[in-house]
Amino acid sequence: MLRHLKILHICDLGPEGLKAQQELGEFLGSLDAQATRFDERRAAILARRAAAKG
Repeated sequence: MLRHLKILHICDLGPEGLKAQQELGEFLGSLDAQATRFDERRAAILARRAAAKG
C-alpha cells in the first residue's frame, strides 16, 4: 500500500518528514528481508517434506 502511494518518493517534506520517510524506508527494507527469509525457509521445509514422502 505504501509503495502504491509512493510514500518514499515524496520530495517536499521538512526535516522531520524526511527523517520519518528514511526510517520507514529502512523498516520496509528490513520487513522485505524477513519475508524473503520466511519464504526461503518455508520452501526448504516443503521440499524436505516432499522428499520424505518419496
